[in-house]
Amino acid sequence: MKKNIRFIECLMLFVCLALVGCSEGEEAIGTLSKPKNDYSGYWIVGKNGTDSNNGQDDSDMASGVYVTPNRVIFRKMPCSFFVEQVVPASLQKEARYNVLASDYALKMTQVGQSAENIYLQLERKDYSFKTTYGGEQHEIRLVMGDDGSAVGSPDYSRMSFVLSVERILLDGDEVVSYADEPLKLTFVYPL
Repeated sequence: MKKNIRFIECLMLFVCLALVGCSEGEEAIGTLSKPKNDYSGYWIVGKNGTDSNNGQDDSDMASGVYVTPNRVIFRKMPCSFFVEQVVPASLQKEARYNVLASDYALKMTQVGQSAENIYLQLERKDYSFKTTYGGEQHEIRLVMGDDGSAVGSPDYSRMSFVLSVERILLDGDEVVSYADEPLKLTFVYPL
């Protein structure tokens, strides 16, 4: 009887260790397990996802992205575009020059897969950055919609991310609303 109990204890320990090893592999969604990937790409800003970058320089819209099967980190958001939406024209150059922005990290959940594509849902999380103009620091907050998504190849070698902005706040006050039709932010790679 003692041998059986000892065997069961060893078996349970083995199962627990195996489960801990699986849970530490943060890189998986369902059965996917892909290596981490860094890519260069660019933002497209428009109400219907078409390129309407409002005359923005290509360097303002260039960015990088770090992708794992359960997380995406955008290295540079199109902050200059949003500065132009909320800052008076006479102060925009100063505001663009003084942008203090951080990466934008979102969790992803796989919601479908075909032979050619994977389909992902992105978490809803607002994004904010700071800028200084007119001698004062200001916060610009993008209130995001809940329809963030991504589609791309199963190996992540090509991917398109779509986010939506519902409102823009400047120092906590709403200054732009896209309530009727959210503003689409599309990030694509490779170039």
